[in-house]
Amino acid sequence: IDTPPITVVTDATSVIKHSDGVVLLLKKGVTTYDMVDDAMDKLNKIDANILGTVLIDEKGSSKNYKGYKGYRYGYGEAPARKNKK
Repeated sequence: IDTPPITVVTDATSVIKHSDGVVLLLKKGVTTYDMVDDAMDKLNKIDANILGTVLIDEKGSSKNYKGYKGYRYGYGEAPARKNKK
């Protein structure tokens, strides 16, 4: 189950509590050691079964992602934007 970043919103912890395990995605050049420490603290507090980590290096960009304060996640088509006048 794809969730928002655990370091940005609390939605992920609710889902993780009911899952068999979690894989933490780390983005090259973006994810800091402090972010990893924060994520691991949150995962350990809820006794998450941490299966491992994946280092990703996204090339290019996609309009199909939604974001949280600079982080992008999600799949599908981006919602239509309203033109400001």
